[in-house]
Formats: sequence, C-alpha cells, structure tokens
Amino acid sequence: MNQTTAGRSPVILITFVMLIAYNLLYWSGKFLHFPDGFYAEVGKHWKLITFLEFLAVASLAVDIIVQFDRFPKRESQLRIVVSAVLGALLVLRLILGVMDLYMRGEVGG
Repeated sequence: MNQTTAGRSPVILITFVMLIAYNLLYWSGKFLHFPDGFYAEVGKHWKLITFLEFLAVASLAVDIIVQFDRFPKRESQLRIVVSAVLGALLVLRLILGVMDLYMRGEVGG
C-alpha cells in the first residue's frame, strides 16, 4: 500500500460509521424510545454487544496510533476526538449496563 491510500482503510471508515450509527440508535432508544424495541433488544444482549463495541473502539484507537503521521493534522484531530467520544460513550454504557443488571437483581447473590 502506498502512503496516500493506507490511511483510507474502508474497514476503519465503516467501523466509524457503524459505531456512530449504533450510538445514535442506542441513546435515542434509551431516552426517546425511538426506534421501538431497539433498546430492549440491546438490553437482552448487552454483554456481547458491549464486548464487540470495545473491540471496535480499540481497533480505532490502534489505527490512530499506528497511522497518526499519515493523516493531515485536521483529520487526525477529528479522528482522535471522535474516537475519544466513542470510548467515553462505551464506558458510560458499560456503567449504566452494570447498574441496570444490579437493579434487576442479576448481579451478586
């Protein structure tokens, strides 16, 4: 791969788009109850989904670290900010998920 196309990996770009779309659907489902049933389905499988989301956010962070010098300054800053926001939302969702499990009585004895 040459230097101009190495930073434009379609897998990383698709991962960004999927994580942003998932976060929009999740938070709108949690607070606005739209779309119907999305938040309930995520709640049933939140451990698997959170693990897959962690892998996606980690791969974005590794991509930024490895290819930081290949991006223009503006694009690298945008990728860092978006990845940091996605990581913070992941941590927030993890905390809320554990609290929800605790409130339902599924954690502990």
